[in-house]
Amino acid sequence: MFSKTLLASALTAFAITAMPGTLSAADDEAAPSEQFGGAREDHVLDQDAVHLYPRSQEALALEDQGEKMLEIREYKRAKELFASSLEAEWSFATAMNFAMASVMLKEFDAALRTYGEVLRRTEGSEEHVDVRANAFFGLAEIAHRKGDHKAACTNVAVAITLAPTPIVKSTFAAYEREKFHCEPDRSKT
Repeated sequence: MFSKTLLASALTAFAITAMPGTLSAADDEAAPSEQFGGAREDHVLDQDAVHLYPRSQEALALEDQGEKMLEIREYKRAKELFASSLEAEWSFATAMNFAMASVMLKEFDAALRTYGEVLRRTEGSEEHVDVRANAFFGLAEIAHRKGDHKAACTNVAVAITLAPTPIVKSTFAAYEREKFHCEPDRSKT
């Protein structure tokens, strides 16, 4: 399990980040699936409770349409569809997709609010550690795009710590080294 100090420092480091960053042409051209990890989740958390129930057909249909828009890099339309899906029924998968589309549109405030909501709803939940890991990875991506190297490295370190499987850990670690250019803290391994 991750330390509360590391978690608090990741949130604090990112929360105070307001530096404008620049994007490379490669960032603009990369598909979201090349930039974010995560699996589809067809269940939703009932507000603050920690029980799952099947998703509504309307919410799933809107999310599916949004995912199709992401695939063809129609980020504005994808974000609109994810917003409609979230209005119909809130879910982790849709919230994460909404945040991803927001990042791709460089609408970082919307993404930050969404990742913050995901982290609030999953706080203390062992069932949703994968969602938390992906939210911290998303925070690292935003920090990187804004030029805040320290916050990017702090958030990706939390994502690696939370990652539920060796495959996800290695994917996040590769981003840590190759994209964010962080020096991993070997004292914790």
